[in-house]
Amino acid sequence: MNWDFLKKRIILGHGSSVARFTMPTVVFETEPGFVLGARLESTSRQGRRLSRIGVRRLGPGALEPHAGKPNITNSAELRRALSEVTETIGNGSGRFGLVVPDGAVRV
Repeated sequence: MNWDFLKKRIILGHGSSVARFTMPTVVFETEPGFVLGARLESTSRQGRRLSRIGVRRLGPGALEPHAGKPNITNSAELRRALSEVTETIGNGSGRFGLVVPDGAVRV
């Protein structure tokens, strides 16, 4: 894998491809105990930088990682936490990203 190419593409938005890659303005990470959101802002030469961050607690059992069954066991609780984080950090351009744990990607 060409790491220099990926670094330039992500940081500077450059790269030779058919479709233009656009970084999201809001990124979420969900864990069994919390939801974390980060707002990213564009800078002229350095890609995006962290602008705001928000964290909300999830009730016990709202999210249970499992490879063989649904992970969201309380969708209302997860929606509440995501909404509160979004209110805190703002939604930017409306483009969202989700951080997926390395272990989940490998499954």
